[in-house]
Amino acid sequence: MRKLVSALALVAAIAAPVALHATPITGQYSIDGTVTNTGTALNFTVGTIRTGIATQFGTFATLVPDNTPVTMGPTGIVYAPYTCCSIFTVGGLTTSIQSITATNTSIGGVPITIFGGTALFTAAGYDPTMGTFGFSTQGSGPVTFSATGASSPVPEPSTLALMGSGVLGLAGAVRRKFLA
Repeated sequence: MRKLVSALALVAAIAAPVALHATPITGQYSIDGTVTNTGTALNFTVGTIRTGIATQFGTFATLVPDNTPVTMGPTGIVYAPYTCCSIFTVGGLTTSIQSITATNTSIGGVPITIFGGTALFTAAGYDPTMGTFGFSTQGSGPVTFSATGASSPVPEPSTLALMGSGVLGLAGAVRRKFLA
């Protein structure tokens, strides 16, 4: 009976890291389009928002095809003040803007608003992943939105499971040595 329990514990220790493996959404993607900045909201011109060409890499390269129309809801982002959560959907990816900040500046006398914040990326087969985004606009006209997926700084479940199985193995070895 002890051998059966030991064998099951060994199988569980080996299988747990595989079963608990976190698959974050990583890399970067971009969206191009036309926007009107009202000073408190960004209104995207319907039909102009598309993914960039050859700008996707990492996991995004498989989730976000080049030159694909982007579905956005609502059609605008009210950023002053921002209330969560404006959503972009493209290919198999959903980007939910969690926070946004706007900074007004000027470059060569041209007023520019720089936006940045955090977003939650979700897609079938991947863990929801927090990341960042940024873009700038000169009021109205062309805009390029760039988003980056980043894995969580907290250890993923497989790392914790592997460490736990190692601790259990050491405890078993110590117990066996003391019983002998």
